[in-house]
Amino acid sequence: MLFGSGFRAAACLSHFRDVRFHTYFEESEKLQFLANAKAFPFKELDLKSSSISRRFEYQTSVSSPRVNNLESDQDVAEIRINSDEPILRFGMLEKEAIVCGNRVVYDPQNPQHPLAFDANGSTAKELAIVANHREVYSLFGSNYRVGINEQFKSHPETVCVVMKYGPLGALVFTRDGNQVHIPAYRTSDVFSVGTGDVFSAYFAHFWAEEGMSPKLSAEYASKAVSIYVSEFGSIQNLDKKAIDARRFSPVGNGRPLTKPIYLAGPFFTMGDTLLLREIKHAFGSMDVPFFSPIDVVGIGAPGEVYEGDIRGLIDSSGVFANICGLDTGTIYEIGYAQAIKKPVTLFAQDCKKKDLTMLIGGGCKYYEDFTSAVYNSVWDALESE
Repeated sequence: MLFGSGFRAAACLSHFRDVRFHTYFEESEKLQFLANAKAFPFKELDLKSSSISRRFEYQTSVSSPRVNNLESDQDVAEIRINSDEPILRFGMLEKEAIVCGNRVVYDPQNPQHPLAFDANGSTAKELAIVANHREVYSLFGSNYRVGINEQFKSHPETVCVVMKYGPLGALVFTRDGNQVHIPAYRTSDVFSVGTGDVFSAYFAHFWAEEGMSPKLSAEYASKAVSIYVSEFGSIQNLDKKAIDARRFSPVGNGRPLTKPIYLAGPFFTMGDTLLLREIKHAFGSMDVPFFSPIDVVGIGAPGEVYEGDIRGLIDSSGVFANICGLDTGTIYEIGYAQAIKKPVTLFAQDCKKKDLTMLIGGGCKYYEDFTSAVYNSVWDALESE
């Protein structure tokens, strides 16, 4: 993988210190890998050859990736690291690295079957687990707060668990029993591929290297992610001073949405249904509740459909509207939502802006980028509750 999670994180950290980057690569891609690596001042590259080439393909930056090969490579050499320097360990498909260090940050990178940090013999004097919400559920159970408390009791080296929650921000759990919400910081444009990698990298820098508290480290990591997503994934030198110089708009108060987002849009053609499936996946993967009229109300008599859909609009926290094709039913729902003061996010890539004059004039926000539309729809809904 020529620019995977480890490479992205190492590239971020290379601006701060001498980075020793340990990873796997497919032999036929070595020259391209080394050419990419020259762009960053790595002190050392420890490359283990794998016979399996892997590709991650994203339909949109908020989509789950399609991986061409999930098979582990039993023949690859083991990565072993024993160091007093800070260590950031990512989970890997080829084989899990065994690390032994003082301050270690562990990001499992496996929502379905994350490996416990010490399952392969890894050790740390101080450990921070930084994982997305799906990985936290898998590691610690559906009642994850209880599971995290058990982690602190049974693993005294665990200093904190940070749960990354996409547009909802993050939660930081510390062994003194505190739980702190870290907000996401709003941007108009959102490029979300690699956001978790960037968060883990900056958290590792500020906590393991700079010695900041888990809470403050997570705040700076969240702000660094905000800059990263707004500038389409560019890797920058974002030290504390550079981050402090920016202005940020925090979103949310730590509570999830209590009302669903209403998904307005047509569902009459194959293209309609495929896009609706992608929309539902985008919100569902972030644990954001949604109301899909075709799934809840279905197809029926006009009066029944009208009453069911209007009820859904009234009970929603906001509206995400697919206006591709300018479907008349969708336009009606948007107008009704505006009349009852619901925030409305418009998504389309085939509309002329002049055709949306009344909708935009009435307060709807319009996006041609799918990921930006999804994230901002969640943020608007959070601010409306």
